[in-house]
Amino acid sequence: MADFQDMLKKMEEKYKQKYGFAVFSLDFKESKNGLIISGRVLTEKQKSETEEGAKKIYKGAIENRIKTLSDSRSKELGWAIVKKDLIDLRSRFVDSSVINDKILKKVRASQSVKGEILRVLMKQDDQLLVQQGDLTMGWVGREDVILKRISLRKGWGKGIFVKPGELIAIKEPRKKLILEAERFLGVKYVLGAKSEKAIDCSGLTQLVYKNAFDVILPRHSWDQRKMGVVIDSEDVETGDLIFMTNKKTNIKHVGILEIAADNMKNIIHASVGSGGVARQDFGEVAANYNILEIRRMIKK
Repeated sequence: MADFQDMLKKMEEKYKQKYGFAVFSLDFKESKNGLIISGRVLTEKQKSETEEGAKKIYKGAIENRIKTLSDSRSKELGWAIVKKDLIDLRSRFVDSSVINDKILKKVRASQSVKGEILRVLMKQDDQLLVQQGDLTMGWVGREDVILKRISLRKGWGKGIFVKPGELIAIKEPRKKLILEAERFLGVKYVLGAKSEKAIDCSGLTQLVYKNAFDVILPRHSWDQRKMGVVIDSEDVETGDLIFMTNKKTNIKHVGILEIAADNMKNIIHASVGSGGVARQDFGEVAANYNILEIRRMIKK
């Protein structure tokens, strides 16, 4: 089994370099029917990557029994409640003694507010790897939360998750999305932020949909782009999400489409160029962004 251990070692090194940690607690056992892989990894991508790597080494049948910590159905290490007004979730493990504003700017994955329930996946030093109710994962300081021994699953992940190729039925008017988005107008843009103090483009769309209709979008724009259904530009409605890339930087971007009373199209979005959250004419936005796709998440 030395080849498999070499494969795991390389995968661990790759993910440690990328995220500052790795979870590859795996066992390879050969049976009369083939190879059985059991144990745990962090994500579904790592699970499939392990199986693909094993297929290059082992030519027989492979049974994948790997469990992923990020699967919301899996067992968690524990639960936590955010005790500060606002905390950052970091995309990689960074020793708390060296974290500063410059590093935080690069690794901020999202934010959580006071009272929010987090699922604890693992501990390392004085930090916890947690998962928000929208399934976003990140590292937080132990001092930022209150750990709970009892299960808080009933209060975690509440809402309706969007899915690829499907629309969520709503009873209230789409205008409610715009009214919710208007509450954020003027809020400054900060990459990875998600609050009424600072926010990024996908944080805005996520919060607007959650607050308006209890609909849960993925945290990041290109994950949001996988959801719902594609809409032709001639059939757009208020609340559709418009996905773009910046013409100068090629940075990915998302905004909320609004069909105004005069049938003019506006986009409400959060960006550096617009000075934070702003409502802009569709043509003004199109002058600075490549419009790639419009997707719908809800239906009447």
